[in-house]
Amino acid sequence: MVRRWRRILTMFCLAGWLLLIQDASVSAYAERAGLVEIERWALAETWKSTTGRARQESAIRYATVLAEAFLSQPERVEEYREEASTLLESLPKSSPARLRLEIELLAAQALPFEKSASEALCSFESVQVDDIVAGLSQVIDQAEQLLKRANNRFESAANTVVRSSSEEQRTRLSEFGGLSETVRTRSALLAGWARTFRVLLDASVDPAQDRAAGLESFAWILAGEPTLPDVTEVPEVWITRRDVAFAIHGVLLLQSHAGLPDQWGPLLDQFGNAEDRRRAGFRKALARAIAQDPIGVRDRLDDVVEGQELVMLLGFLSRKGPKSVIEDVVQTLIAREALDSLLAVGTDLEEIELANDDLAELVAAHLSYVNLIKKDPDPEPKQDFLKVWSDLFDRLSALKIQGRPQQIRHDTQVRAAWSAWKAKRFLASAEMWSKAAQSGGDVADLIARRLQALMRWQQTSDNEDSFDEEYRIFLRDFPDHSFSVEILLQQSRVQAPSLDLVEGLLGISEDSPRFLEARSRAEALFFVLSQSGSLPIERHVDLALELHRLWLDSSELLDTERTRAGLIRARRLLESAGDLVEFAAVRKEVLADLSDLRSRGMVGIADLGPELNFRAVESAIASEDLESARNLAKKLFSEDPEGRWAQAANIRLVQWASRHPESNHTPEILTSVGPKVLKELEAGDTSDQLRLLIAPYFLPDRPELATEMLSSLRPEGAQSVSAQVLWARIFGLQGKDQDAVTSWSKVRAQCAVGSDVWCQSMLGEAAAWVRLSDPQQASRLLSQLRGLGPDPLPVDVADRLSNLERSLGDRP
Repeated sequence: MVRRWRRILTMFCLAGWLLLIQDASVSAYAERAGLVEIERWALAETWKSTTGRARQESAIRYATVLAEAFLSQPERVEEYREEASTLLESLPKSSPARLRLEIELLAAQALPFEKSASEALCSFESVQVDDIVAGLSQVIDQAEQLLKRANNRFESAANTVVRSSSEEQRTRLSEFGGLSETVRTRSALLAGWARTFRVLLDASVDPAQDRAAGLESFAWILAGEPTLPDVTEVPEVWITRRDVAFAIHGVLLLQSHAGLPDQWGPLLDQFGNAEDRRRAGFRKALARAIAQDPIGVRDRLDDVVEGQELVMLLGFLSRKGPKSVIEDVVQTLIAREALDSLLAVGTDLEEIELANDDLAELVAAHLSYVNLIKKDPDPEPKQDFLKVWSDLFDRLSALKIQGRPQQIRHDTQVRAAWSAWKAKRFLASAEMWSKAAQSGGDVADLIARRLQALMRWQQTSDNEDSFDEEYRIFLRDFPDHSFSVEILLQQSRVQAPSLDLVEGLLGISEDSPRFLEARSRAEALFFVLSQSGSLPIERHVDLALELHRLWLDSSELLDTERTRAGLIRARRLLESAGDLVEFAAVRKEVLADLSDLRSRGMVGIADLGPELNFRAVESAIASEDLESARNLAKKLFSEDPEGRWAQAANIRLVQWASRHPESNHTPEILTSVGPKVLKELEAGDTSDQLRLLIAPYFLPDRPELATEMLSSLRPEGAQSVSAQVLWARIFGLQGKDQDAVTSWSKVRAQCAVGSDVWCQSMLGEAAAWVRLSDPQQASRLLSQLRGLGPDPLPVDVADRLSNLERSLGDRP
């Protein structure tokens, strides 16, 4: 494993080094390899280490990559901001790369202010916006300066393109102009939205002037001019551009603020990406709210997709109005079963006034539950909160929910049931859990809650009523439910031992956190039943021995009480075994374990049974005593060929052999043990790796076995270089020389020129052509090998090359 990580680290460092020395093609290489971080790092290093024109060119490429990083990884803004600040000093002020980098720096600066402004706009309470406005004002100033510079650059580039007689120069300047056009669009968008937020937050000194200037900024995006185009003149080819969609949204909000009709709203259903179009309904509804148009808001509620969007709209309405639509939005939230999205607002909801008393009480009661559960989250009832939980249960259970959506009814009943539980009104809680089970949800879980409430009611009220029939039905219908475990464990403590009870405990899944506890209770009941003659002793011995081994391998040995329980179970096991001959091995094993624990004076882990033999194999391998390891593994496999420890021992041997190909033991281990390991492995990466490792050892003597192994490779494994090399060798051994030529050719296509595998592929294909009586093809390959291969050639390659050349010389 350490060696593998060293190889990975070496490859990573090599990739970085290649990026540094191949400066001219660094961007293309990094794009192909998907190593954007390495590309950025390499460009930074190149920029720092060069001078003159080379430094300027690398700075431009570095700035371009860094600008993309701002857009693609906004969470790393601070890290990139520091890099960009240093880089800007190297770039000419008129450079398109500098303009683009400056606008991304400004966008990173504007992002938190825009986010805060958006949240303040849809907040349920008045927010102090002085800091937000100050930040937006700085964004406006800087964005407009960048817009002016971008316009100058764009016009200059455009004029130069017209005058230039060189097609290449016109193309280059056109690209520069396009880059400046992107900067112009981005800066206009920042300035436009900063002014939009100042207007919408009522923080503008001159709203009319801010509106006009904001619309002018958006006009630059929509028309490339300082005035807005006609709605029908926005090019359809811009449909996917998000900056165009954002500009349309800004125009809509600013015109709505001026009380103008909804002229631009329909475009929101077409422009931008899928997410922008999905949110178009919310944006249009918000625009109508800003325009104080209650009818327009109501008409657009059906188009607001998410409950959270309705909550944001409600936040704006609660502060700015029109107030007459608030109840419509709340009703829509209830109808869409999005009450929890509304409740997440918290105590600010208490400020909303609703004319419908039933609706107001529904929201208020649920809000009280949400607030109270935050104060008292512990599932167990607390004396200090009993009264308030009891009052809340009365409110929730009295709500008129018959006409409400099913999910709202269900949530109300569940919250009422929990409130009754927290108030120690367990019988009422059980009744409410039953109602909740009828209105939806997880039936098994809801019935389990009902039974838990009934169980607690019996315990706290000294009631003698029994619910054994309900418990039995639950165990029958939901045997895998976690509450089934609780029922069985409780019954094992209070009921007389029975075979049904034991079988129920043994049926608890290993996935249950109470699995070991259930097995332990079953073992205790087994012992009683076996001593009374109701069950064979063997049943108890088997289960007790299983638990004994689990105990030795578990953390329970570190717990004093668990240690005592384990020792008691071991004594019961010895008592069941008695002096019966068939249990001699059990006695020997358990006594040895107890003796070991006693001699060490501590609780530890002992290697038992087959595991002990497996550990012996591991120990022999660690001592490099491969003869003993092989003998022990053979014995273990012969005793239990399908056992986990026998398989584990064989896997250890194969792993060792794969790391020691030079050992004399390796061929024998891989050819004799390897197939046994493969037989039990499912298809996967490990199976493919082992097949590629083992197959070569069957060559050249048994190519048919190597073929069988390679035929079981998955497609991705079969296309690897290693697999292609093996197929080529096999085809050569089987006389399928044309297939060998094809395979060697595939190998060479995947290898670096001059590499060892590349050299082998050249030799292998040349030899195949010789056998196909085509010396011309063979000579061509051998000449390429001498010309493109390493100098000097490796000894084995040189020897084989000479032999092939001699064989060609002997041919007529």
